[in-house]
Amino acid sequence: MTPVRWWSEMTRGLAGPVPAAAPPPGLELSPLGPGYDAARWDAPLLAAHNAAFADHWGSTPTTAASWTHFRTGRAFRPACSVAALAPDGTVAGYVMAYEFEADTAASGVRDLHVGTVGTLRAHRRRGVAAAMLAHVLRTGAGLGYGTSSLTVDAQNPTGALGVYERAGYRLHRREVTYRF
Repeated sequence: MTPVRWWSEMTRGLAGPVPAAAPPPGLELSPLGPGYDAARWDAPLLAAHNAAFADHWGSTPTTAASWTHFRTGRAFRPACSVAALAPDGTVAGYVMAYEFEADTAASGVRDLHVGTVGTLRAHRRRGVAAAMLAHVLRTGAGLGYGTSSLTVDAQNPTGALGVYERAGYRLHRREVTYRF
């Protein structure tokens, strides 16, 4: 087996301050919940997801059924999730957050897991992800989450690792993907 990709699992506490970050001019942050409207959000978020991850290593297009099952299923926390909207109403980026109740029961700490941060290519390197993440972390802290976690492709060419480090995340552990 040969190692082909490294992943960084990162965590941060939510008791301290969250770095402030405003969306770039022309973009507006729109919370997805608490009453997530699938009819309003599923199709544009799915389209944004497939566009944002089209050039990511190992990514394949997500189907509508897979989106509903894996992205907006039981663990999804729409109150802590957000979309960045362009002036024409299209999704420029989004953050999907989750809480795994078994982990909370085992640790006694509510962890807000940032499952996906997607920014469309035309909006990258403008502070969109930082603004969305700051919003999600402040919201999570306000709702009583004690920590936040995420996993990032350490070789991601979009600069995601730096965004997460500036938001206060620190390396917890690394994982490796191997190929036969």
